[in-house]
This record gives sequence, C-alpha cells and structure tokens, in this order.
Amino acid sequence: MECVVCTYRLKQEVGRRLALTARAILYLDPVVHEGPKLLGVVHANRNRTRLVLTFSPATAQGLHLGGTANCQNCCKQPPSQPYFWAVEVQAPNGSWVGAHAEVKRNTVTVTSSVSTSGVRSGYGGMPDCLLYNGAGGGDNHTR
Repeated sequence: MECVVCTYRLKQEVGRRLALTARAILYLDPVVHEGPKLLGVVHANRNRTRLVLTFSPATAQGLHLGGTANCQNCCKQPPSQPYFWAVEVQAPNGSWVGAHAEVKRNTVTVTSSVSTSGVRSGYGGMPDCLLYNGAGGGDNHTR
C-alpha cells in the first residue's frame, strides 16, 4: 500500500509540472515552470576549494536544497551515507567527492576539501537531496 501512495504522489507532481509548463508556453501565463537555471560558476579562492554558482533570478526565487520523494537523509551535511551528497565536486584525480553547499538568494557556495575542476548536483541513480526554487519540489511547491 505504501508504494502505491508514493507512486500516486509522484504522478501528481509530474502532472503539476506539465500543467505549469503548458500555462507558461501555450497561454503565456507568467508562472515559474522551470527549475533553477545556472548562469555561471566561479572559483572564489586561490586554492580552488570554494565555488560560487549563480542562478538566474527569474528561476531562483526561494532557492533551497530539499529532499526528494525517497529522501532518507534530507540534505544533512555531512550526509549519513557517502552517496547522499547534494553537491559533489571533481577532484584533480578525476574522482567525485561530496562538498558542503550553502544557499543564499540566487547563489550556492560550494566548499570542499580538495581543489575542484567541476561540480555536479542531483547525480546518481537515486539522489536524496536536490536544488529547488520556491515553486518546485514534490512537497514544498507554492502553486
């Protein structure tokens, strides 16, 4: 019974997102129908352990990290499992390691213990924590 309820909730969210997209594109209704759009990434210090990700203000109102429908860790930093990081950075050897993420307005500051050459979020077969705007997320949308 629990799986049926979860599946039902996820289908409602997909339908809600499709409806918002139709309102915005077909009816030119000024609703937020997209997730946060990345504008750019810069290194914020010399040793390249801090990155600042800037998102479009039009899609970043209410920007926050939030748990997915199957959330087990709900964006705790550091997470209880190594593969639950909300944000990962690429180390010089090419491996990906978890990093601390702090959200402020339309930016996310990512801090790691290694020099970084890349950043990713929501990666993996079943990510636990994702980046949402105020109009997104299965359980915290405003529309």
